[in-house]
Amino acid sequence: MKKALAAFLLVLLVLPVAGCSRSRSRKPAPPRKFKEYEGVVLKRVKAERLAVIRVRDTIARLPENFARLFRWFVVSQTEIRGFNTTIFFDDPSPLPRDDDTTPLTYLVAMPVPDDTLGAGEVKMFDLDAYTAACILHRGPYTGMGESYRRLKEWMAANGYERGRFFREIYISGPGPRDPVDPNKWLTEIQIPVRRK
Repeated sequence: MKKALAAFLLVLLVLPVAGCSRSRSRKPAPPRKFKEYEGVVLKRVKAERLAVIRVRDTIARLPENFARLFRWFVVSQTEIRGFNTTIFFDDPSPLPRDDDTTPLTYLVAMPVPDDTLGAGEVKMFDLDAYTAACILHRGPYTGMGESYRRLKEWMAANGYERGRFFREIYISGPGPRDPVDPNKWLTEIQIPVRRK
């Protein structure tokens, strides 16, 4: 518990600094905007470059793994071009968010300018464009299983099968610029899809 609290506090201290860092790119970062929607939507997700750390770890240690990535942003002074994101290669939906026994393979990631180079444990991951079934989860992370269930039911009813990963994009959550109230947190869950 002490380690998780320390990692969370580090994230709170690092985010303001990381958000003000300079970029190697001459283009300014686009504004951090997100258009909300209701229900499940099918959309085309654009290609982007992500700074990532690949881990085999529990979902409970997700904040600590993000803290490692945030430290790299502070040291490298790399510009953050979007929202925090996790790409899971194992299905996270059946696990409670405090599960500290089941290891999953996942990437903790942040969008960066196209000319960014990695260093040390931080690698660059060029994510190709894809079509995804998406749902917005409003509220604390503890209720994410229900949002995953609704998304999977929609996919089955509409003749889609899932692609190779699950993605969570944290539009707002625990952090210095986001709502303190967990009921106001917003996460987009994306599952790449293809027709059966």
